[in-house]
Amino acid sequence: DDHTALKEIYRILKPRGIAHIEVPADPACFDLYDEVLMHFRRYRLKSLLAMARKTGFVVRSATHLGFLIYPGFRLVKFRNRMLYSALPLIEKQAVVKRHINSTGSSLAMQIALGMELNFGGSLRFPFGIRVVVKLCKPS
Repeated sequence: DDHTALKEIYRILKPRGIAHIEVPADPACFDLYDEVLMHFRRYRLKSLLAMARKTGFVVRSATHLGFLIYPGFRLVKFRNRMLYSALPLIEKQAVVKRHINSTGSSLAMQIALGMELNFGGSLRFPFGIRVVVKLCKPS
């Protein structure tokens, strides 16, 4: 229950306290990774911001991570749904483990994410693989 979770974060923060929230982005990208990693949903930035504001938070910043790798990511997610959606969970877990082990050391991914980190302080990305928001509880 997203709204209840945000209300609880709001409740426990001191006035002027900061909440940094990072969640998976783009509901259309939900696949076996999300199922195996126990993501119950993927988010749209606009929807998350609306929930946060409704709860009483002030938005300090909002962006995406994984902007440069998003086009390839989206294609892989589509392929994963086509190839693996009918597999039993134990087989999905094996596929995810194998994929993570093979892509974790990808030089291309390290370069793309490194570039994004260098520019991320001054740019806001309109889409990506993760939604990142910095919220403040007013005083």
